[in-house]
Amino acid sequence: MKSITSHFFIALFIVSSFNVFSQDTQSSEAHYSSYFQLPRESIFLHLNKTTFTTDDKIWFKGYVYDRWNDLPSNGTTNIYVGLYDSEGKQIDKKLYYTEKGITEGSIALNPELTQGTYYVKASTNWMRNFKESDAFVQAVTILNPKNSIDITKPEDNEDFDFQFLPEGGHLIVETTNVIGFKSTDSHGNGVKATGSIVDDAGNAVVTFKSGSFGMGKFLFLPERGKTYTANIRSEDDSEHQKKLPVAKREGVSIMVNNTHKDRLLITLNTNAQTLANNVMEDYKLLIHKNGKIKSIPIAFAGLAKKEISVSKDGLFPGINIITLFNAQEQPVLERLFYNDKGIKTNTINVVSKGATKDSLQFEVRLGRPNAKPTNISISVLPETTLANNPDHNMYSYFYLRPYVNGKIEDAGYYFLNSDRRKKYELDILLITQGWSRYRWDNIFGNKPKMTNKFETGIAINGRVNKPATKIDSVYMYATKYHPSQFIALDGDNSFKMANLFIDEDEVLRFSYLNKENQFLRPSLSLNFDVFNSEDHIDKDLLVHRPALSFDNMNIGKSANDPVKLDEVLLETTKTIEAPEESLGFKNNTTEISTDVASLYPNILDYIETNGYNVTQNFGRIEIQTRNALSIGFGGPTHPSPIVYLNDVVINDLSILYNFQTDAVKKITIDKSGIGQGVRGAGGTIKIYTKDKVLVSDYSGSGGGGPNKSFEAKPVAIGFASAKEQYTPKYLAYDTSFFKYLGDIDWIPNMTIDTTSATFTIKNTNTEAITFYIEGMSADGTLCTTVKTITASQQ
Repeated sequence: MKSITSHFFIALFIVSSFNVFSQDTQSSEAHYSSYFQLPRESIFLHLNKTTFTTDDKIWFKGYVYDRWNDLPSNGTTNIYVGLYDSEGKQIDKKLYYTEKGITEGSIALNPELTQGTYYVKASTNWMRNFKESDAFVQAVTILNPKNSIDITKPEDNEDFDFQFLPEGGHLIVETTNVIGFKSTDSHGNGVKATGSIVDDAGNAVVTFKSGSFGMGKFLFLPERGKTYTANIRSEDDSEHQKKLPVAKREGVSIMVNNTHKDRLLITLNTNAQTLANNVMEDYKLLIHKNGKIKSIPIAFAGLAKKEISVSKDGLFPGINIITLFNAQEQPVLERLFYNDKGIKTNTINVVSKGATKDSLQFEVRLGRPNAKPTNISISVLPETTLANNPDHNMYSYFYLRPYVNGKIEDAGYYFLNSDRRKKYELDILLITQGWSRYRWDNIFGNKPKMTNKFETGIAINGRVNKPATKIDSVYMYATKYHPSQFIALDGDNSFKMANLFIDEDEVLRFSYLNKENQFLRPSLSLNFDVFNSEDHIDKDLLVHRPALSFDNMNIGKSANDPVKLDEVLLETTKTIEAPEESLGFKNNTTEISTDVASLYPNILDYIETNGYNVTQNFGRIEIQTRNALSIGFGGPTHPSPIVYLNDVVINDLSILYNFQTDAVKKITIDKSGIGQGVRGAGGTIKIYTKDKVLVSDYSGSGGGGPNKSFEAKPVAIGFASAKEQYTPKYLAYDTSFFKYLGDIDWIPNMTIDTTSATFTIKNTNTEAITFYIEGMSADGTLCTTVKTITASQQ
C-alpha cells in the first residue's frame, strides 16, 4: 500500500495560481490533513434486484473502492455481508473473500421471514475506525408467500414538508443570497411545489417552482427589519405557509457557479455592517476532499463582493467541499460542488447477437477504446419490473454518498446518462444538502485512531495442550488455499498463524512428530482472530421503503382489484447427496471397471490423462488445468478444480495420494465448472467410492484407509463457500408476478479484456428486457449502464 504522506499535499492558490501553504500546527489545514491520514474505502454491492420472496436468494457482486487513489481497493480481503431486520438488528452475517476490490456471493433467505423491509449491509473491519459510517446499506423488500400476499395500494400520504436551505448555510441581510429549497412527503421523497415569498406587508418579492425531486433555488435579497413568509402550493393543490429563516445582521454568503466547463466561479457577498465591524479581518477559503486541500486567502478590502475564478483542472475529481474560515479558524459557511474533470468513466453498450428458441445471445461493448480490463456484473430483468429499486448506482455511491449527510432520492439518476440538465440538478441537490458529512468539531477534536486493522485473511492463535513438553512444532495439513507446513511453537506451546484463507466448510487438521518421526495426534485449542461480532445498522441509515402499490405497478387495474402473486417454482440446490446429473455431469461420468482400474492404478493417473496437470511433492498433491485461463483483473492462470469425494469438498488433496482406482465406483470430470462461481474456473471433479467412507476417515498421508494421527478442528469463522448459482424457473413467463417481480438472469462475474464480451441468457419471450450493469476496471474506471432491448431488437 502506498504511503499516505506520499500522496498528501496542501497547496495555496489565488484564483488559479497555486503555491505551497505554510502550515501552523493549530491551523484548520493541519487538523484536516491529520483527520484524513487514515485512508477511507467504500463498498458498493450490486444486487440482482431489491424485492424478493422468501424462496429467493439475494445475489450480489461487491466492488471495493480506495477513495484516496481512485482505484480498486487492495487494503482488505475480508468483507462482511449480512441481512438485517427493519430495526437494523442483525439476522445473519458471513465473511466473503475479496481480491483486487472484487467479491461476490449470495444470501439465503429463511422461509419463515415475515413480510416487510429488510436491509443488506456490507462492511469491513477497517471501517470501524471512523465516526462516519462507510458501510454499504440497501433496503430490500421481502415477500412471504405464506402471508397471503396481495400487492395493494398503501394509505394516502397526507404529510408534506418544505425546507429552505440557504447556499452555504446562512441567510444574510442586505446581501444577495441563493436559497435552495425542497418539498417532500412523509417518506422523504420529493413532491412538486410552486410558491411565492411575501414580506410582512404582504408584498410578493419573488416566486419559485420546484424541478426534479421537489427541489429548486432562487435569488433573494432580504431587507433589514423585515420578515418573510412563503405561500406554497403542493402538487395535490393543497396550500401551505412557511416562514423563511431569520436573516443574520452580519456575515458572508456564497454563490457558486458550476455551469462553466473549465472554471468554477465563486462569489462571496457581505454587507456594510459586516465590513464596518470587521475592518481588518481576513478570511481563507479551503477547497478540500479526502484530506487533500487547496487554500485561498480572502480579504474584502472594504468591498462587499469578492469574486474568484478557479480552474477545474486544479481541483479534485468528484465532490469538492468549500469551507470559509474566519481569522479565528472558525468555519462560517460550507458548500459542496461536483467537479467532473478527471472522473474516470466508461460506457457499456449491449447489442443483440441473435436468438434461438431457448436462448438469447448478447454482446457487451466498452465505449472507450484501449480501456483497461473491466470486471462487470449484469442483472437481467423484464423491462416492466418493479423488483429493482436501488438507492444508488456505483457512481453515486463512490462519488457522492461519502460526502453528504441526508438521504438522496434516486441518487443514481444524476450520474446515469449525465447531461447539462442533470449536472444543474445535481448542483441544486448539493445546495440543499448543506454542510458535508465530515463535521468540523470532529475534525478539530476527534482524530480517528487505527484500532481496527485491515483484515487480510484469518489469523489463528493456538496452543498445544498435550503433549505439554518435548515437541517444538505442529504439522498443519494442506488446506484448499495453503500447503501443508510445520508451525513452530513458542516456549509456552502456543503458536500464531496469519493471513489464512479458509472456507467456512473446511476442517483444519494437525499432527506432531515424535522421536521416531511418526505422526501422532495432539490435543490443542484454537482461537480465530477475525472480527465477526454481532452488529447493527445505525438508525440514521435506515430508510423506509413504501409497499408496492397499484399506482407504481402501472398495470391498468383499479385499486380494488388486487394482484396476487402467481405460484413460483424455484430450482434449488441440495448440498448432500446431490445427483451429479443435476450439475450437468451426466455425459462426463465414467464407471470404473476392472479394465480402467488396471490401466490407471492410481486415481491421479486417470485425472492426469483427462486434461489436468498433477504434481506430487512429498505427499502434497496439486491439480491444475492445462490450459491457462484469464480470471478477473489478473493475467493467465492455471486454476485448480473443485474436488469432491462422495459429494463432500476435499480441500486437502493429499487424501488422494496413493488412492487406488479400484476403490472408486465412478468419477465425473467437468472442466466447465458451471454453477460453481469464480472458484469453479478450474472445473469440477467428483469421485464416488465403492464404500461410502467419510473424508475425515482419511489422513493427510493418504493410503486410502482410516488413520487417527491428527486432530480435526472445524473452522469457527471462515469465508463463505461459493454457492451454486441458479435462475428461478417459473410456471409461466406471461404472469403478473414474472413481469413485475420476476428475474431472467444474474451474471455476476464477467471480464471484458479488450473491448467486448458475449453472454447467453434464457429466452423467456419477454417483450422488452432491461440490463442493469455495474463494473470497475483495474485503473478505477467505473461503468454504470441501464439498457433496455425490445423484442424487435432481439
